[in-house]
Amino acid sequence: MASAATEISLIQNPFRNAKAKPDWAQLTRLGGDRVAILFEELRTSISRIPGLIEELHFYGAEEGWLPRYRMDDRILLKVQILPGNLSAIIELDQQALNKLLNSAKVAGKVKAWLGTASIREGIALLRVRLSIRTDICSLGNFLVRISREQV
Repeated sequence: MASAATEISLIQNPFRNAKAKPDWAQLTRLGGDRVAILFEELRTSISRIPGLIEELHFYGAEEGWLPRYRMDDRILLKVQILPGNLSAIIELDQQALNKLLNSAKVAGKVKAWLGTASIREGIALLRVRLSIRTDICSLGNFLVRISREQV
């Protein structure tokens, strides 16, 4: 049985066909003006990560096409854009999550986010709704930090 979040995603995300890759403008417009602005700010914020690769990747019929950001084979982030909603999805191993939660260098807002991560088979899945500019700034700084470390 699909969760409520999955059902909403299926209804609102028209980009679930593997053979119909959207262009960036289509994907960005899906979120609306506010989400498009926040998404561009996120892209700018993380663009300072050396070697960062931005791409659209198909994650199956449920999630569809999502922007993802990686360094070589290491995926730092995937982003879900839906009408009125911008969410960041980050996977960390449980050991890295614990290290970050105990680090004095991680901002309180980010620690609060990390505390909401669901853990399954040693992998922490963090999903954060990005609704204001300070969320973008906090996430960008966090991603720049973890991109420099092996966490």
